[in-house]
Amino acid sequence: MATKITVGQEKLIDKLRQESNRNAESVAKFLEKNFKHSVSDLTMQEASRLIESLKKLQVNSEISSNPPVTAKQIALLKRLQDGSERIQKLMQMLGKLKKDSINELTVPEASTVIDALISTKAGTNEERGRSPATEKQVRFLEKLYATDNNRTVIDGFLTRQRKKNLEELTRSEAGELLDRLVESTR
Repeated sequence: MATKITVGQEKLIDKLRQESNRNAESVAKFLEKNFKHSVSDLTMQEASRLIESLKKLQVNSEISSNPPVTAKQIALLKRLQDGSERIQKLMQMLGKLKKDSINELTVPEASTVIDALISTKAGTNEERGRSPATEKQVRFLEKLYATDNNRTVIDGFLTRQRKKNLEELTRSEAGELLDRLVESTR
């Protein structure tokens, strides 16, 4: 004979059912499908299956309602880190959101952070030069890397700057490298 539902399972199902209409509908369908009148009529195994399906439903709904940060948002967030005030603001907001990096943000969280950074004073020219190279700079340098002459210049520059790859360059270093590549073609 199958073991009846435990009190803990019954309480958890009741709690999950109350969290959303969708969960309540899922419980009703599950009971109907299993020819049960109420949650208390379920066996322990049936209750486990129902709890698992409700948790999956909850996770899927959280993911769809809060999709992860987009590549465009990440690129903009990186560009906005152009001064000490904005970097400090970003770190403060990540702390409030209990996130370790911008890659962990959801779309709505990223939008909030972007708005806050835009309203924060931009960095000085000197500070902007120390911020990471822009995505456009990196992509352009990657295209230029395709030719042998450019590859030699780029590899030499990266070695002198003690950088492993183009993504590690600052804006000013990327600008300096682009200037050197232009000079080498003259």
